[in-house]
Amino acid sequence: MWPYEDVYWLDTLLFKKSRIWKVPLNMPETSEAINLSGNKISTLVSDNFMKYHKCIMLHLSSNLLQIIPAFAFRGLHNLKILILQKNQIHTIEHNGFAGLHSLEILTLQQNHIKKINTFTFAEINGNGSKKGNSIKYLSSLIQISLTQNKIYSIEQNAFQGLKNLKIIV
Repeated sequence: MWPYEDVYWLDTLLFKKSRIWKVPLNMPETSEAINLSGNKISTLVSDNFMKYHKCIMLHLSSNLLQIIPAFAFRGLHNLKILILQKNQIHTIEHNGFAGLHSLEILTLQQNHIKKINTFTFAEINGNGSKKGNSIKYLSSLIQISLTQNKIYSIEQNAFQGLKNLKIIV
């Protein structure tokens, strides 16, 4: 189900299958859709996407990503669709999805994710302990795709705070 029928009008930046190894630093800041799929990107650096406030779709599938580091997508305040399928992701660090308060669709299928913990989809501000922290969740998230991973453990409150989540595939 694709909820964005008018996605064709987006100001799209296409680097699909361009054989790039890292996220380009010189992309137009007005890009509304960024497609970096089918490349050889193995590392995301915190704040890679800091200046892309208008971006509503980021496509990073079929790369070599293994870790989603803390604050990997900071700056993408308007992002609605994040496509991370067909990578080698095995670790999502705390605050990996921090700041994605508009995110509605997250695709993580066909990776190497083994565990979904309580804070996988949370943003934690504070000292790292549960007491005294301010916790924000991906409250706009409607759909998450996790199929074809190696998940053996999902903690009891892993999807806590995802108040609009309707579809887990």
